[in-house]
Amino acid sequence: MALEDETGLVNVMCSVGLWKRFRSVAVNASGLLVRGKVDAADGAFVVVADKIEECQVAASAQSRDFR
Repeated sequence: MALEDETGLVNVMCSVGLWKRFRSVAVNASGLLVRGKVDAADGAFVVVADKIEECQVAASAQSRDFR
């Protein structure tokens, strides 16, 4: 998945098991905290996640879904 904030995008790689455990949080939360390790293979940076949790944010507007 790709996460975005005001500074840009970060790619997050989730294993199948991790995604099954945290999918509901990742899809429904207004903000996320992702814990993992940064991998810089082939010059591209990706966070290999080992935990995802909801981050409470005080947002004045709903997030936009570009799908």
